[in-house]
Amino acid sequence: MTLAAIVAAVVLLLPCATGYPWAFCGENNNFKANSSYQSHLSLVAATLPKNASTSPDLFATAVVGTIPRQLWAMGLCRGDVDGTACFNCLTQAFRDLPNHCSYNKDATMYYDPCMLHYSNNQLIPDDDSGDFYTINSTAAVNSDPVGFNRLVAALVNATADYAAHKSTRRFATGETTAGSVSEEFPKLYSLAQCTPDMKAARCRECLAALISQSLDAFQNLTLGRVLWINCTYRYEAAPFFNGPAMVQIAVPSSSVPVPAPAPTLAPAIQPSYGTPAAVAGVGESQSTVHISSYLKVPDSGMLGSKF
Repeated sequence: MTLAAIVAAVVLLLPCATGYPWAFCGENNNFKANSSYQSHLSLVAATLPKNASTSPDLFATAVVGTIPRQLWAMGLCRGDVDGTACFNCLTQAFRDLPNHCSYNKDATMYYDPCMLHYSNNQLIPDDDSGDFYTINSTAAVNSDPVGFNRLVAALVNATADYAAHKSTRRFATGETTAGSVSEEFPKLYSLAQCTPDMKAARCRECLAALISQSLDAFQNLTLGRVLWINCTYRYEAAPFFNGPAMVQIAVPSSSVPVPAPAPTLAPAIQPSYGTPAAVAGVGESQSTVHISSYLKVPDSGMLGSKF
């Protein structure tokens, strides 16, 4: 599975990531003021937030107009938010668009609770094209990095498995349990999600591709996140989701480093389901965060810089 990614990268310093949109605009594809495309966008803005927020999957699509002036839009909210939060987030996304992607026919807005995408080209769940973006902190684990990276790979893969195969919303959250947390390793929290119109196998393939192509960039780091239209995953050393975790990973303490498994393979660490502990609250890492388009290139030590 191949994901096309742009080479130019952007670095953003976020004083507080919660509530801040990550906006990505298409290039050289604009519409004019008072055009039919703008009318289509206004119509979608008036209907999509309600349709998504009242859907059992917190997901909706819309198609307005005819080719070549057709507009296709998609709104998706995180599976752990309620309808009100979903509606408010997507409504805010449409309000923020003029400040980020004014008169652009192709735009994507990512927030913590939701994602909005619209374009004059329709996306389908089996489409592998498009850009994806990585976010990481600068905070790193220095003690037993091999063991830590193994733990991260196991956690995000188990969370991806649950999202694909055990959730009709194609959504899951996870955490490491007390048995896997030590003075060397912080407690970790995870999330994985696909658009609910994906079949289970396709969702898992999508997440496996993101994990395999991005996890190397997160080596030893306590925060990693990948944004893509069709699927997304993240992990952090601070709680960020609502409600109890759906997946738990416990790793027996060991002083002997164990080689990290390939991210796309089933983890050697076995997750437990159905007995999660309540999450203390919703938070966001306050460390410096880098966001960039991600390209699998030889390591130059310049993640987040322009290539």
